[in-house]
Amino acid sequence: MKIQIDKVLHAAISTIIAIVFSTSAFLLLVLKFGLAALIAAISAFVAGFALSLTVGLIKELRDSRQPGNCFSWGDLAADALGSFVGAATVFIAAFIYTI
Repeated sequence: MKIQIDKVLHAAISTIIAIVFSTSAFLLLVLKFGLAALIAAISAFVAGFALSLTVGLIKELRDSRQPGNCFSWGDLAADALGSFVGAATVFIAAFIYTI
């Protein structure tokens, strides 16, 4: 099975977006609001995953409105994978930080 470069790019960009959102959420929740680190890590995972996937969904919806382009469930699946990997990376790092 050949992996398309487009799917790799979708996953990579979603990973980066999720890392940025999750890290920002974690630091904000811990440093500004004084939330317990584990609760902040879980919340940051959810926020990073959801926000990153939302960016991918908006991109696919935009693509579907352009002539000669269409909504791609494969691209959205790659976005979901990347979003999960990015948010999980920050969650694991935050968990290690709390030990």
